[in-house]
Amino acid sequence: MSKLFNAEKVLWLAAQEKPLHVSPKEAACFSDLDGIVEERLAAGHLEKCGSDDSGDYYRCTRAGLIDLYKMKIAWRKKNGKSIEKEMAKLNELLGSAS
Repeated sequence: MSKLFNAEKVLWLAAQEKPLHVSPKEAACFSDLDGIVEERLAAGHLEKCGSDDSGDYYRCTRAGLIDLYKMKIAWRKKNGKSIEKEMAKLNELLGSAS
């Protein structure tokens, strides 16, 4: 089965208004979401912000947002796209207090 998720997509989803939901059934469905979330959680890029009977919810941390914007910039450079907005947001994140 091909990969459904990558680190950039997971961080992007966790950075949205609604937190990223991970069902306990993800691993059983051969999804790579659970593994990526665990890696990013260990790296400090995600934080658990809740849970219910359907699973756990995660949000992006400041470190996760910085990593996300670095990935966005790399992709946009590779594909000849403008990086002005992404650089401004990254500089804002790097300049803000922890």
